[in-house]
Amino acid sequence: MSGRDSGHARRRTVVLYGSDAAYGDLLAYVLEIEGYQVHQTSSRRTSGNRRVVSKADVVVLDLGSTPRAAHERLRQVAALCAQDGTPLVLLTDDATAASALRPLLGDRGQAVVRSRGARGIVLAVREVLEQGAGPCAAGSLSYADLHMDTSRYRVTRAGQDIHLTPAEFRLLKHFLAHPERVLTRKQLAQAAWPQKPDVGRRTVDVYVGRLRRALTPAAQRDLIRTVWSIGYALTAR
Repeated sequence: MSGRDSGHARRRTVVLYGSDAAYGDLLAYVLEIEGYQVHQTSSRRTSGNRRVVSKADVVVLDLGSTPRAAHERLRQVAALCAQDGTPLVLLTDDATAASALRPLLGDRGQAVVRSRGARGIVLAVREVLEQGAGPCAAGSLSYADLHMDTSRYRVTRAGQDIHLTPAEFRLLKHFLAHPERVLTRKQLAQAAWPQKPDVGRRTVDVYVGRLRRALTPAAQRDLIRTVWSIGYALTAR
């Protein structure tokens, strides 16, 4: 879907990591035409990676423009993506150089040769985002004044847009699919991080807390109830 057709859907954020500023500017320009919000950051920077990744809908790592000395820093970014369930697109001119990071792609990422061109890379970005939409991608879910349009990756409460990370989106989708039902932390972890069976209770608690804050602006009622020692429930009662 191009930016001209996206209507009022939230602009999804693409974070670009690389050292070739000119190539990054070109890729950012094409992505912005397609309706994405783009944030560029140098592969030489090491601070703030967790904060940047947590706000991304998809991360693009450009190995083709990055000195081998910086590949370890990109590995750290890829590991953060895997931990958060953030889709990852790996750009490379050298399949050997990419092989060390390829295991971190999982089912939520793609490796793309740069010669495929900017349009090919945009297609890869779109594909990994669609993969993350899950089985409800063609429909919508609602409860109380919450509405989720899974095909457009949009969440609103009382008509106001709610911006969520991919992991928060998957958590909320599972809540909306099972309203007023108490969900265990294990069930929530499996829904939000299906490729990571070792996600712990603390991670679930942190992300539910973030989701709760995102869904409860101003004086609106908290819709997520904590069930001590068990898990959480989405309820308006």
